[in-house]
Amino acid sequence: MKETWCPKVLKLQLVREGRVVWEIPLDDYPELPSPTVKRELDAIEDELEKLEALFDSLSNSTRLRMLLKLAREPRAEMCFSDFMKEFELNQKTVNEFLKNMREASLIDKKGRGRYALSSVGFTSFLTTILATRHVMRELEHDFFAYDLRKHLESDAEE
Repeated sequence: MKETWCPKVLKLQLVREGRVVWEIPLDDYPELPSPTVKRELDAIEDELEKLEALFDSLSNSTRLRMLLKLAREPRAEMCFSDFMKEFELNQKTVNEFLKNMREASLIDKKGRGRYALSSVGFTSFLTTILATRHVMRELEHDFFAYDLRKHLESDAEE
């Protein structure tokens, strides 16, 4: 029987004031989806439009850089023309990008041509980007370790 790769004891947790309020195991493979994962996937149906808007905004490297710029400084605001200069974009593109990010609730308009991350946008952006980055790192590490172990075992058999 061929052994399949799976991460070991990996889970995501949401912790508020030291108390775990939500968690989901990521080590159910290949038995996925577990009942917990099935419930979570079913619940997503009600929020598809919100998620689509978020992931659409995050799917463009320039929009990601714009969000990173705003996220790096507390209460940072940028004006429309600063986006044009800093990212070497024309007026139409900046307008479309800002509209896209506002529709995803990532940024708020703060007055005459000034924009900042919304409080929801800041949290959504950071958790999506950072959690994804760290989960991918862990999965790559686990997969590399598994692949290396299998390679060493096959060399030992020869």
